[in-house]
Amino acid sequence: MLAWRATRPLRAVSLTARRIVETGDLAARVPGPGGTGELAVLVHQLNTLLEKNATHVQVLRDTLDNLAHDLRTPLTRLRGTAELALQDGGDPAQAREALADCINESDRVLHLLETLLDISAAETGALKLDRDLLDVRSVVERAADLYREVAEVKEIAVTVEQPDAPVEAQADAIRLGQAVNNLVDNALKYTPSGGRVSLAVRREGGRVILTVSDSGPGVPVAERQAVFRRLYRGDSSRSQRGLGLGLSLVKAIVEAHGGTVDLEDAPGGGARFTVRLPAPAA
Repeated sequence: MLAWRATRPLRAVSLTARRIVETGDLAARVPGPGGTGELAVLVHQLNTLLEKNATHVQVLRDTLDNLAHDLRTPLTRLRGTAELALQDGGDPAQAREALADCINESDRVLHLLETLLDISAAETGALKLDRDLLDVRSVVERAADLYREVAEVKEIAVTVEQPDAPVEAQADAIRLGQAVNNLVDNALKYTPSGGRVSLAVRREGGRVILTVSDSGPGVPVAERQAVFRRLYRGDSSRSQRGLGLGLSLVKAIVEAHGGTVDLEDAPGGGARFTVRLPAPAA
């Protein structure tokens, strides 16, 4: 009787595992025994693992749903355009225009898939990085110059704040530039006319701190982790252009460099993304 009572939590673990395997019910959890003994700790850890697995599976399902949605539109347009080009007796000029549209839609789909592959490679450590001692100030300046014309059209002020001394990091100039460009593009996308976007970089101890702030509507606290998920589109971004991969790629590239990226409220309103990268020893 004592042995039967002592092994009750283990039987509960076995029954829960069988239920998940047979029914696919990822919400199943092991009833937790009281106390702080080894079996109670084991059950708690197993339930934590099940919770994380259920979260990962849900994220995967959401990603696949979003991917199917994002691919459906360009593929449907691609097929419709190709059908028009194949119609007998059509205007050759219109046929060439239709084929050009097909190429554009194909490029969009390829860009989506290539970005997904880059994110996966970065997350698994397979993304090749050509690291070199890089002055991060130059990356920030190039990003500001690249988007200055877009900002002028939208009547958005772009400012850059950085020290006179170099701010160096061991980084891949192209990949890091890609991440900063995506942050600036994202800021301009959600900043209304007459607003501002601010870039800043500095060294703080053993870290390089790079921030991109805007005066847009900001991001609700509940969405601040979700915006870094692949293909995630918040309610405020449904009407905006883009694939929903920019911030996912930023996070993947920064973490591949051994850094972190965080999102918080900007002073005075809006959103502020903060990238922290390891700095070489002085």
